[in-house]
Amino acid sequence: MALVDTKIITSAFIIILMIVIVSPGLVRPAIAAPVWTVDLDAHNTSATDVLVQQSYRPNSTFSVGAIVNASAINPISNIAGWQFGINYNSTLVVPQADPDPLSSYPDGSGSMITLGAQGTFGTYNWANAVAGGQAFSQFHIPPGGGTIFVFFAFFPPVTPVTLRAKTLLGSVTFELLNKTITPQAFTVSDVLFGDPNAQPIPGVIAGNNVTETILNDPPHARFTLTHISGYSFTTDGIASSDSDGTIADPGGYYWDWGDGTQNLTASSLILVHDYKVTCNPACPNGATLPGVFMVTLRVVDDKGATGSARDGQGGAIVNAQPSHRIQSILVDNPPGGTIAYAQTGPTPNANVDFTSNPTDPDGTVASTIWNFGDGSPRISGNTTAISHTYATVGNYIVTLTLTDNLGAAANVTQTAQVLAPRPPSVIVTAPTTGNAGTSISITVNASSPNPWSSVTTLKIEWGDGKIDTVTGASGTPSHSYSQAGTYTVTVTATDNSGNTTMKQSTIIVSPAPGLSTSLLLALVAIPIVAIAAFAIILLQRRKRGATPVKPNNP
Repeated sequence: MALVDTKIITSAFIIILMIVIVSPGLVRPAIAAPVWTVDLDAHNTSATDVLVQQSYRPNSTFSVGAIVNASAINPISNIAGWQFGINYNSTLVVPQADPDPLSSYPDGSGSMITLGAQGTFGTYNWANAVAGGQAFSQFHIPPGGGTIFVFFAFFPPVTPVTLRAKTLLGSVTFELLNKTITPQAFTVSDVLFGDPNAQPIPGVIAGNNVTETILNDPPHARFTLTHISGYSFTTDGIASSDSDGTIADPGGYYWDWGDGTQNLTASSLILVHDYKVTCNPACPNGATLPGVFMVTLRVVDDKGATGSARDGQGGAIVNAQPSHRIQSILVDNPPGGTIAYAQTGPTPNANVDFTSNPTDPDGTVASTIWNFGDGSPRISGNTTAISHTYATVGNYIVTLTLTDNLGAAANVTQTAQVLAPRPPSVIVTAPTTGNAGTSISITVNASSPNPWSSVTTLKIEWGDGKIDTVTGASGTPSHSYSQAGTYTVTVTATDNSGNTTMKQSTIIVSPAPGLSTSLLLALVAIPIVAIAAFAIILLQRRKRGATPVKPNNP
């Protein structure tokens, strides 16, 4: 049935027809004989079914028809349009048709309203008139449900219709919401027939009502969606149930991913769907990535009860029907990034500087929220660099929540270690021995473990009263001891926060090197030997009577 926007229709007759929709209970003209009734049919089976059934016990979707009892003896003439309303219990049923195999969209819903399509003498094919563009039909459900209005009207210029036989105006299809053992009344109301002059045709009134006893609780669809990675998701419908029957598994589960693709023969077990595969370069239904998709599941029980999850164009149907379920998912690569930090001073009350590099592979990062892990208020905005003061030493889990331009969010974490001041570390390399009067060198290397400080001075106490100072964290100072002995060298490293560390080394200093004893004896012995030799020679000459020889004066 074609549905036409009533805003583009200016026919005065159409306005008259819709008065009842706007104002039910309209006072009609006095009824003049003859009288025709519009009766309900509890189980309307086709567009030509005019057999009135007073009650029905549906286990699945059913249709209620509206039939006018015209006859050859009592015809209704000059018909340019009509209207009727059906009142129902909105906690038990909802106007909606099951999926139609002929729908242009796979597993799409059939028409909720079926217009009569009789071709026998004295009847009229309303559906054919709409299909041929001669007329239009529309329905209206007020907020809260409980009543549905159906109306039909010819486009001007109007060629009026005469009915000379029982004629089906149309039927409304209802899906099950709950079951009850109490027969439920479906009543007809707001019946109105109009002529080409936009005047009500007198004598057409609401007729017999019907009852429906719903003994089958429809199946209840339930499923979960889980993001795997990227554009891939899994779905699981194992939680679907039927309180008084069964759901075939596989065979009773009909999935639609919202991108124009379906799994219509799948089971309730986990299915995997990758939108990047089905939507490359675009989705079958024209959607693009990243984006929001409506995933639907409908289930069918062993008695055939079900509910359409999609309309004829593939749009998700939103109502309270339990046999189908809708979930909206954001198919989007979430943002990511890293956090770096540096402590700029000793605790307590030291600033810790945080920086981040948020990224989004298929969009932009729209907002950030910093949680510093110490119970302090969170800081929101779009900040990539921020400072925070911690009151005490400890390890804190810092969380940065990133949200992109489509609403996808992700957390980036980093453990910030807030340190107490620690003294410098010092390494002294020194000889263990040396000689007096000789220069002795030591090597000193110091550093600060605190990220906010550095070593500024080195003080060297040589142990003999001499003190040297080196600027910086390293050096190779030297010293000469005047006396032999054992000396303790003390090195003190100081950082710019005043923290100090002392290291000591021991150096044994020997006397300054001189002549050895053997060499001294040798030097003394040489002249003694020479003198002794000369004396011996002189003595021998005297004994011989020789004239003594006078030695040369030196």
